[in-house]
Amino acid sequence: MKKLLILFIIAFLALPLCLFAEDDHAEDIEITEADEADDVSAAKGQFRIKDRTVEIGFLQGRVGFANNFLSTSQIFKEIMVIDLDDLGNGFKVNLDLGLIPLSFNYISKGKEWGFGFYSGLEAMGALNLSGKMLTLSKAKNDKSDIVGAAFIDVKGSSFFTVKQINTKFKVNISTFYPLFYIDPNISYSLDNSGNSTKIDIDYRLRVYTPTSTEDDASSALTSSPGIDIQLGAEYPLAQMLGLKDKISFLDFIVGLDLLNIPFVPGVMKSYTEMAGRIGGEDTIDIDDPDIVDTKDTVYGSKRKDIFRPFKMLAWADWKPFDTVPVSFIPTLGFAVNPMYHEPGSLEAGVKARFDLANMLITTFGTGYHDRMWKNSIDLIFNLRFVEFNFGVDFRSQDFVKSLSGGGFGVNFGLKFGG
Repeated sequence: MKKLLILFIIAFLALPLCLFAEDDHAEDIEITEADEADDVSAAKGQFRIKDRTVEIGFLQGRVGFANNFLSTSQIFKEIMVIDLDDLGNGFKVNLDLGLIPLSFNYISKGKEWGFGFYSGLEAMGALNLSGKMLTLSKAKNDKSDIVGAAFIDVKGSSFFTVKQINTKFKVNISTFYPLFYIDPNISYSLDNSGNSTKIDIDYRLRVYTPTSTEDDASSALTSSPGIDIQLGAEYPLAQMLGLKDKISFLDFIVGLDLLNIPFVPGVMKSYTEMAGRIGGEDTIDIDDPDIVDTKDTVYGSKRKDIFRPFKMLAWADWKPFDTVPVSFIPTLGFAVNPMYHEPGSLEAGVKARFDLANMLITTFGTGYHDRMWKNSIDLIFNLRFVEFNFGVDFRSQDFVKSLSGGGFGVNFGLKFGG
């Protein structure tokens, strides 16, 4: 039974697995926009569906896939044409999957404070193979990534407004329990100087699990949960500077979100290690039976601190028109994910949001998020007592492939309240 567990995880490596991509700040922006629009519409006597005071969400989920090598048009052709020169850019695959079975939110009547919670499953992972390794180019200690993790997550959220400084603050606290975590070390070197060729591909994968996967080992849990925090702030900068009174289209608020700030690391100890080597320090000999050295699987125990990806995102919510219900939301920031050999990455994008009486809301977006280009459209159909959300996006690690079918994503959700 325990071997089935490790085989299940390895099977996801072949896909490979990712579940994580959060867009928490976007949801918070939507709440702010709806609040302000309610106030404006009420003042003008316009019809607008009121926000829910109490909200319960069911079966909110997402699924997605992306790669940087093949597009949908290539896959479905009768004769598939592959340009192997593209392997020089590396081979990258992501699978995105997540589920929130239940969520709850309460907003006070004055919209000055609120709280909520949700429970769900989230994880992340990727396969990033070096272009130099795939094309057998000269390199020294060139790194590749095979990463993956999964978590059960319970989050408590809250917001409150401090009128004295006209600022809205958000504080979320999450407890996460790691289900598995993949710690890789893959390096590639090739030296073809002179009359000889030396190649060295050295790999080690440690798959951490809550209990040992070794036969006849104890089933006692060896992992423990972690805690991280999310902080955010929103400020009506244009209003406070008096810009809208001088130039009508300069109506915007600004915000800053800090996601997954480490507080208490999750801990995992039990691991299964797979390792091997192709080539070595000597000149390569194709006929040498020892050119590929696969080591025996090792089961062990060593403390591993688990941190989820940290993000810092600065954003603005700009409403240039008084009579047209459209807003533009640019975002700029960065992420730090310790699972990758290069942990830092850029986060940037822009969204255009059309809000028809808080009943039909359409959002178009494009940007670079979670190490992928994403071009999205999201729809919200809201009758106050029930709301249905649905969205699709086209994605890839390569911008051109994101526009030609290199990947896709789907998200959905159902909410009730009044």
